[in-house]
Amino acid sequence: MIDAIALTPGLAARFWAKVEPESNSGCWIWVGARSRGYGYMKVLGKDRQAHRVAWEAQHGPIPTGCELDHRCRMPSCVNPGHLEVVTHRENCLRGLGVGAINARRVACPQGHPYDRVYARRRYCSRCKQAAWSRRKTRLNTDPAVRQMRNDTRRAWRARRAAQAPCG
Repeated sequence: MIDAIALTPGLAARFWAKVEPESNSGCWIWVGARSRGYGYMKVLGKDRQAHRVAWEAQHGPIPTGCELDHRCRMPSCVNPGHLEVVTHRENCLRGLGVGAINARRVACPQGHPYDRVYARRRYCSRCKQAAWSRRKTRLNTDPAVRQMRNDTRRAWRARRAAQAPCG
């Protein structure tokens, strides 16, 4: 756990000089230095994320193993009222990334519910069964596949006969 930041008068003045309130959303937009959308400022000689400075000044230290989630989905917002302490997994699942989008899906593209899990992947058993049936049908009716299977069998039988002990 990192020690909470005490907002001294000088630090508070530097902080508020780089914040512009946004009237429609209630966000406090950081207009100072940014990296990947998140505001940064120097505190005791170290770069610190501005939203973390705001949170720690108002609520104290962020617990170990947790991080702050912007409920407003605005990385440059430093309003502590828009921040929430969550685990990394929860923060990722609340996001807009591919993993979060897939985790929220409850049905396959055909509308069937995901009802099976295999190797940590969810799938729809109806679609999986239909795909397997199509594959079996193709393997049993395609002449090229049938010829390849017969050639493989003949080659295996020939190898086996060549290895057979003399009678």
